[in-house]
Amino acid sequence: MSVSKNDCLTDKRTTIGVKQSTKNKLNKNRAPGQCYDGFVVQMINLWEKHNDNGKQL
Repeated sequence: MSVSKNDCLTDKRTTIGVKQSTKNKLNKNRAPGQCYDGFVVQMINLWEKHNDNGKQL
């Protein structure tokens, strides 16, 4: 599932707090112009795939 740039601008939004070092890592690893939401969704999808589709360990 991918998140379009439009989704990042039009969907209801919330704020989460992260350390500056975490934000720096997000910035270093996301694609140029990619919204944070799109990158976080990609990470969650990879995590769920790696951990047997989200089943508890």
